[in-house]
Amino acid sequence: MKLIRFAVISAALIFIPTLTLATNDASISSAEITTPGSSTAGANASYTIGITPTTTFEDGDTVTMFAQEYPDGSPLTSGFDFTDTYALSAGCGDVTGSAASVNSGAGVSFTFGASHASQCIIGLGDVVNSATSGCYTFIFTTDASPSEGSDYTSISEPFAIGSGSCDAESDVALLDVAATVFGENIGIEWEPVDGASSYSVIYSTISEDDAADPTSETNVVSSTTDTFKTLELEPSTTYYWLVDAFDETGETVVAASATEETATTESISSQKASRPKILKKQRKSKKLTIKWDAPAAIAYVSKYKMQVYKKSASKWKKIRTYKSIDSSKVKKVAKKLKSSTKYKIRMKVVYDTEDVSAWSKYSVVRQTKP
Repeated sequence: MKLIRFAVISAALIFIPTLTLATNDASISSAEITTPGSSTAGANASYTIGITPTTTFEDGDTVTMFAQEYPDGSPLTSGFDFTDTYALSAGCGDVTGSAASVNSGAGVSFTFGASHASQCIIGLGDVVNSATSGCYTFIFTTDASPSEGSDYTSISEPFAIGSGSCDAESDVALLDVAATVFGENIGIEWEPVDGASSYSVIYSTISEDDAADPTSETNVVSSTTDTFKTLELEPSTTYYWLVDAFDETGETVVAASATEETATTESISSQKASRPKILKKQRKSKKLTIKWDAPAAIAYVSKYKMQVYKKSASKWKKIRTYKSIDSSKVKKVAKKLKSSTKYKIRMKVVYDTEDVSAWSKYSVVRQTKP
């Protein structure tokens, strides 16, 4: 049987002010619990954790660990007790040191006695779990004096204590979000959520799965309705969307997007209104009835424009422009036309963002009755 040799790492007593830590300590590539401890609330537990440096942990480098209620609790109120915690390491080279006690609410500080570039396995003994059931995580920082704004790297998966759950879907309803493109603008819609008084609409040009820092290119706006419309986005660009719903306190998420919604903007000049139709069976001697299909983004249409062309001898001549047809209409009667004359129609869409589509294709030519 192969034995794994454990060397003792020095553990120092440190006291931390209330923290609102940023994410991603640049010196720590990843962290994980390799052997879970007891999940019983208030129980004495032992955990084995693995910490991997981005490049190398050098001789004398220190990593400090906290317990934190997931996803955004304070390390000082996690309820974990590290008073008698000791630390042992394996796979970290010639790490030496001595164990020291740490207090509840403080972090466990590991100081390495040799440099190494691979994952370091650390055993933690005599950790007292929080007496409060819930979802928790361990977070790590190389900041010598952790404070407001320090960076940290969290373990890859949070863990449950007592009857707590880390399954967000069991507590949070999921929203179905639909995105509609109209030119360089996108409209977002979702079903209203019971108990929600406000929504947070999150959009970015970077998927949350691909972003090294998900907040770096992210826009967050608030909405009190179940629709949101963006203005002046970049053309021919893919955007990613998420929506969270909040209760009247504005702090508790009562629903969230099931997945990211994606939509790609287009140049407004490349979008055309549908090709209008002159209804053959409704032709009169001096009237024609024109019908068209509403665009997908009908909720954001302000009005339609229509041009009427008449065949005169061998040429087509524009004889009339309807500049403002109500957006609720999909039919228009052109009056005061000439009998036994050929006509064709084209249209464009004006959005309430003041964007205007390209002209549609001309309708099929129809002739008024004698």
